[in-house]
Amino acid sequence: MAGSRALSRSKRFRTQEDGGITAFGLISICLMLLIIGIAIDVANAYRHKTLLQIAADAAAQGGVVALARGEDAATVRGAVEAMVEMNLPEASYGQLITDPATELQLLHYDPATGKLKEADPDTPANAVVVRLQRSEAEGNPLPTFLMGLVGHDAWSLAASSVAVLVPTQRCGNAEGIVTRGGLDLGVSPAFEDGFCLHSQTAITLSAGTSAKGDLRISLPDPSGCTGVCDPQKATTGASSNLRPVALNLVMPDIHDHVAWLAAGFLDPQVTLPEETAFFATRPLDGDPEALREVGVSADNIRPGDVLRITPLQFSQLRERPAGLVYDVRCDTVEDDPRPVWERQLMLIGDGFGPTLRDLVLITDCAIEMDDVARIEGALIIMTGPEEARIQALQGATLGDPKAKCDPALRVRLMTLGDLALPAELALSNVSAVAGGNIRLEDSPDLWLASHNGLVLRAGGTVTAEANHSFAHCPDEATTDPLLPAMQVIAYAMPDLSSVLPPPAKPHRKAVLPGKAKGRLKMDDDVHPGS
Repeated sequence: MAGSRALSRSKRFRTQEDGGITAFGLISICLMLLIIGIAIDVANAYRHKTLLQIAADAAAQGGVVALARGEDAATVRGAVEAMVEMNLPEASYGQLITDPATELQLLHYDPATGKLKEADPDTPANAVVVRLQRSEAEGNPLPTFLMGLVGHDAWSLAASSVAVLVPTQRCGNAEGIVTRGGLDLGVSPAFEDGFCLHSQTAITLSAGTSAKGDLRISLPDPSGCTGVCDPQKATTGASSNLRPVALNLVMPDIHDHVAWLAAGFLDPQVTLPEETAFFATRPLDGDPEALREVGVSADNIRPGDVLRITPLQFSQLRERPAGLVYDVRCDTVEDDPRPVWERQLMLIGDGFGPTLRDLVLITDCAIEMDDVARIEGALIIMTGPEEARIQALQGATLGDPKAKCDPALRVRLMTLGDLALPAELALSNVSAVAGGNIRLEDSPDLWLASHNGLVLRAGGTVTAEANHSFAHCPDEATTDPLLPAMQVIAYAMPDLSSVLPPPAKPHRKAVLPGKAKGRLKMDDDVHPGS
């Protein structure tokens, strides 16, 4: 009887299902918790990878900004490390740059090929490469939560960034008007299609402004453009071709740029790349006997040679041979008490050929041109301490006298400080660069001064008096090695395999369930540690 009851209880135990749901529920809960835990670990890894990438981008940009300011390599590296510390403090995240020699590099980036290479004097550093990593090999991996139960105690993470300083693609450095200060072109400026305007501060376009086609306007903050290009008005009916865009240009100090060019052209021991390019298309040409006639030695002269000559000698020359550098000094000082004619260079034309052609004139004198003086294909650098000014009688010309945009006739006019530029001297193929302000004057003989191919670069403001129209020369190059570079900071994605070692690997690989030597791979810079 007892045996029968035991047999019955055993049968009921085998066949009853009471409590089964609880057991399966517990198993399901455990699996769900495991999946959630793994998901948390993976999400945490991606979050920290994102933090690394943001910090790497910020550090690379901080470094390239310092590079753009002309800082030395040590200062640039310090800026990178300071930015990393500000975003991901070492006390919380560990040392993220363990080998600065390889994980923080200053290189040269070629935008044409998209490749990086070692910087040298001919191809200076314009890129900052940063790699940040957290790994067991470096002692700061990212710990996991539940994945440690299956052998993954930590993640190894890495992020790389390349910030570069490259020429802007919107407008070349030999196009339009660019200024650090304000830009105001008078009461009713007119623009042809494709003309470029940029200010780092503010642009004012009066109600009389007109533009044919696309006027390319830019500022770091578009709200700094007022008048007919006011961004608020642009949304309520203003012409779309007057809308500004946000663009922050990296511009060198223009005073320093002009001073550097002047010193380089005058120093026979220094050959600038810009000097080589200038004289490559301007060989020695003309009668050297004209130099001997005024007492200047012309023996064994070569293209690019520097001739020190007085203002009187220069004015008396019946011909000024091309392909040379003329150093003409009036020894002008600030608030010079001497009469104007004692610190003035007089250019007298002959009515037939150009007065100055394909040469470099560096002078601290004021310049006066008679009515038949013509300057073509020349570089003039005015180094006087006061506002530079070229005065001219009606009929004198700079650049292409026929206003046909002949690139061979372009004149580059540069000053260390302010420049007063008469409108009738800037009608075609003139590039004016001033360390200070540029004032485009009115013309007493022209109701509307029409400028073809006028390029203005100012370290201060650009203002215009009276009425002017502006058009670019469509067949001319948009870049000029003699003019200040107009650059932007961007992020590049070059192949880093040749400049960066692979991210640090963990000392031993994690083993996932079901895989003898597997690795849970999120991307090339994220892998599990042990």
